[in-house]
Amino acid sequence: MLVEEWSDEPILDTLSLLKWALFNFLIGNADSHAKNLSFLYAGGTVRLAPFYDLLSTAVYKRVSSRFAMMVGGQKDPSYLMATHLAPFAAEAGIELRTVSAQLLELCGKVEGAIGPLAESYRVADLCPIIIEEVVRVVEQRLRKAHSLVA
Repeated sequence: MLVEEWSDEPILDTLSLLKWALFNFLIGNADSHAKNLSFLYAGGTVRLAPFYDLLSTAVYKRVSSRFAMMVGGQKDPSYLMATHLAPFAAEAGIELRTVSAQLLELCGKVEGAIGPLAESYRVADLCPIIIEEVVRVVEQRLRKAHSLVA
């Protein structure tokens, strides 16, 4: 894996990359391509660059909901099952228990943030229709995530 080969902090950057993949699943971002990842060279060190293009594409009917990259051999989030987590963990070079723990931790953070964040957009009257769709997708993905690690 390139992170192990190039990063000056491969363990931290591999964990960040895992969280990026899991977060993209939770928010319904099917546009999370490897082209959105890069390394940052600064002060003589090489680290994974900050992430960008973190959006819910699943709310748009004309955009495919299929993953840009496979998750344990599966490209369709509708068919993602607990059995896909072990191959995903192996491909990432991370233990399955770490993947499961990170997914649950991220679920907790997203569950705690989605309501207040959506409400702040509602109060500001910023695209209420699309916000409701994002909340629906995220809540659906959270339920799916919990079923994956149950």
